[in-house]
Amino acid sequence: MNRATENGLLGKKRDLAQTIWAGSSEKSARMNLSNLSNGKSQRIDIRAVPIICAKLGVTADYLFGISDNPTPDASRQAIADKAREIIEMTKSL
Repeated sequence: MNRATENGLLGKKRDLAQTIWAGSSEKSARMNLSNLSNGKSQRIDIRAVPIICAKLGVTADYLFGISDNPTPDASRQAIADKAREIIEMTKSL
C-alpha cells in the first residue's frame, strides 16, 4: 500500500477498505483491511482481488507474493520502447 500511495494510486486506505467491504461499517472495513495487510487475516473474497490490484497498481501475482515485479506490463513496455529506440538508431547507420 505504501508503494501505491507514493505513486498517487491510492488516496486514503479507508476508501480502499470501503470499496472492498462495501456494505460494512467504516470501522469494520478498516479493521478488515488492517488485518489483511498485517497478515492477521489470510482470507479474502476472490472478487476483491481485481479491485485491490487496480487500486494498488499491481498484478495479482505480486499481491500474492508469486512475483517480485509489481507491474510486468510496465517492464515489458520499457523493453519494447528500448528495442524500438535501438532499431531506429541502427537505421541511421
